[in-house]
Amino acid sequence: MGESVLKRLGFQKNWIYEVIVTTQSASGTQYPAHSAPVGVWTPDLKSVKFKLYPSKTLRNLAGNPVLTVSFPSGVQAFQDASKSKKLKYARTKFGYSLAGLSFIELKITGARKTGEAVEFTASVTGSRLKKDTRLFNRAEYMTLEYLIKKTKPNAAEKELEEYRRVISKVAPESIYTKIVGR
Repeated sequence: MGESVLKRLGFQKNWIYEVIVTTQSASGTQYPAHSAPVGVWTPDLKSVKFKLYPSKTLRNLAGNPVLTVSFPSGVQAFQDASKSKKLKYARTKFGYSLAGLSFIELKITGARKTGEAVEFTASVTGSRLKKDTRLFNRAEYMTLEYLIKKTKPNAAEKELEEYRRVISKVAPESIYTKIVGR
């Protein structure tokens, strides 16, 4: 199921997409559910990976290994989720997603500690996809910003190198990495 859903969404292998994950407490009775912005990627177009640092999201997953990944249509949803503002939720098979947005449901299939963080692997167990679903990958915007900064007479090479580093991380082997010189 996972590969066709991730392909339909337009996922590229190892690109990092900004999404909003929604989790619930171990009892499954937490409402409203907890949502937070997270970067996700797929190594194989079958599974989804993401990394979490100590947080409410991580605590929720420790007791309830299911979550939804919602795909916002604009950046305001990321701001609202990061500030824990009132978000509207819709019931899904395993919990909640952000209302009105495309989402995939995931079940955790693996976890490994990486420093302070935990890197999760999850399989797709369900989805609701709208025709106009948009994936957010920072590379396009960062490439534009890189090109603008590079035109400045006093462009700092250290800053430009940081743009190149992040672009190659979030969109490896893409047109964006070629544009910035990697």
